[in-house]
Amino acid sequence: MSGRGGRPPVVGMALLVAGAAVGAGILGLPVQTGLAGFWPAVGALTLMWLVLLVSALVIADAYLRHGRAEADLAGLYHRELGPAGKWAAVGAYFVNYYGIMVAYLSGAAAVLGLLTGRSDLHGLLILFFFLVATGACLAGPVVVRRFNALLMLPLVASLVWLLWLALGEVQPARLAYRDWSYLPATLPVITCSLVFHNLVPLVCRELGGGRGAILRALGWGSLAPWLLGVLCLLVTVGGLPLRGGEESLWAAFQKDQPATVALARALHSPQIVAAGLVFSLCAILTSYLAVGTTLMRFWGDLAPPLARRGTWARALITFAPPLGVVFLWPDLFLAALNLVGGVGLGVLVGLAPAMILLRRGCAHWRLPRRLGWLLLALFAAVMVLELSQEIGLFHISPQVEHWTSYQPPR
Repeated sequence: MSGRGGRPPVVGMALLVAGAAVGAGILGLPVQTGLAGFWPAVGALTLMWLVLLVSALVIADAYLRHGRAEADLAGLYHRELGPAGKWAAVGAYFVNYYGIMVAYLSGAAAVLGLLTGRSDLHGLLILFFFLVATGACLAGPVVVRRFNALLMLPLVASLVWLLWLALGEVQPARLAYRDWSYLPATLPVITCSLVFHNLVPLVCRELGGGRGAILRALGWGSLAPWLLGVLCLLVTVGGLPLRGGEESLWAAFQKDQPATVALARALHSPQIVAAGLVFSLCAILTSYLAVGTTLMRFWGDLAPPLARRGTWARALITFAPPLGVVFLWPDLFLAALNLVGGVGLGVLVGLAPAMILLRRGCAHWRLPRRLGWLLLALFAAVMVLELSQEIGLFHISPQVEHWTSYQPPR
């Protein structure tokens, strides 16, 4: 049912935002952020939700100011910040897309290893997933849409079933631990699990530029990944021992595993195992389809000679690099999510909107310009921290020596 003037209702656009934000990034969130403790992680998740909503409103204000129906973020940043803004966005796109594809390949292999009981065949499992998922991407947009629609029912059903079953295994004593010093290291993966900003121009266009409608669609839609993140944190942190062998949160972090793999190992419930694995594979596969087709299209727009050479040239430059990286460094699920959230998305949805707010303001929602300094400082700090950790200049690690006092009695 459409809204006035044939436009889609706010609820429909909010659901679109929610669907774009809820992806495979949620699989890395509980393990990475849970190391700081449940309540610190919920606090950081709430803070980043608010910050990312502000940056989305800044992007929406810039879009409405120009009114270009075909504008994407790179084009929008070009108009707002000049050529430097455009090429910073292009670089961030590449870090984001390629990094997230590496994470998907690595995470899919971990899930398939548990499903088949053959984790020793890691390379073959990566190749199997790659061939199936990439083949679907290359089959064309019609096949991608149908395949994606086919996966949505088992994805939602398995997620609801998993959360329902796992909530019964939560032990409140495990939620008491707090490690505030580790919290800054969780911000990149939180960003990765909440971001939806590539849809902001579409939401503005479809809702006809209505200020209230856009705010409601972005606000309610972005609450979905926040709520899912809190629930996943609750069942993962509350359901897993912090340390103590292979079936612990610390072991999952060290092995670079998605949260559902850790839960399946620890809770020994066939139903939880099945629900977790179905959700993981569906989430990774739907996200891979979206990112793969988007990156191929992006290459075609950025480099027209590639488009003229046909699909094979864009496919080669899109899919070969992440496959090569994940074969050379197979355990990169959490590391890739951190790089994407800290660097790629830090520029795309953090630094660039902050600069726009400082230079142009945000007239439609009357955001104070000084918020731009807060955005700039926060995302710059996260980016410097992430890059420093990646090159070994700085390292934040969980305080594992304090965890034993928070183990519930067996």
